[in-house]
Amino acid sequence: MEDHRDDSKGTKERYVYCVLSFRSSEVLKFAASRMRGRIDSDLNALDELHSRVGWTPQSTCVRPSNEQREEKQRLLDNASARYLNSTRDYILARIFHLPTRAATRSFTDQRLTVDEKTLATARQEALQRKDIDGGWKMEFVPNLFPYQVPDGTKHYVMWFLLDPDNPAHMPDEAIITKVVNNFLKDIVKTDNYEFVWYRNPKPTIEDGGLTHHVQVFWREVEPS
Repeated sequence: MEDHRDDSKGTKERYVYCVLSFRSSEVLKFAASRMRGRIDSDLNALDELHSRVGWTPQSTCVRPSNEQREEKQRLLDNASARYLNSTRDYILARIFHLPTRAATRSFTDQRLTVDEKTLATARQEALQRKDIDGGWKMEFVPNLFPYQVPDGTKHYVMWFLLDPDNPAHMPDEAIITKVVNNFLKDIVKTDNYEFVWYRNPKPTIEDGGLTHHVQVFWREVEPS
């Protein structure tokens, strides 16, 4: 899908909102426009795109370094000690900012949890705002363990709180692209940016389908 916008000078800019499966000549075609959409997470495809545009991630940098793996493991270990359901409760409390309570009444067990009532309330409040944001509780945050991306490129994560009992609640590609674009508009305050995103084929954080997240890479650009 393309969007041609008129600016204050009467000129038109071309934006590409689509699935960007960058291959050979397609790379040149889309690289001429500001990129805003999903890219292929295949390592060869990432390298091909990077060789053409320069600012997107390449295969050698899309996995955490050894130091980052160790740091992530320490975070997971700390989450296990602090929260009853370590990954689940950590994501809900620290990413989605949901309130926690003591998991038990034991003085020796000080772990915290986000109870089901709180979770259900968060989902219901999001659904009541469906006409505004599509019905998801969402967070767009810098990646705690960013890849070694080129200078000027930022690595963020787009998070969605899902309803595991409703498969239809999973956001599709068009929705993810639209949501990321809206968040970046608020951050940059202009249209002078571009972004690409993909679903990590080998996620290191699993929460049983409670949430969905994608890796987002973006940068600010000069006005056209």
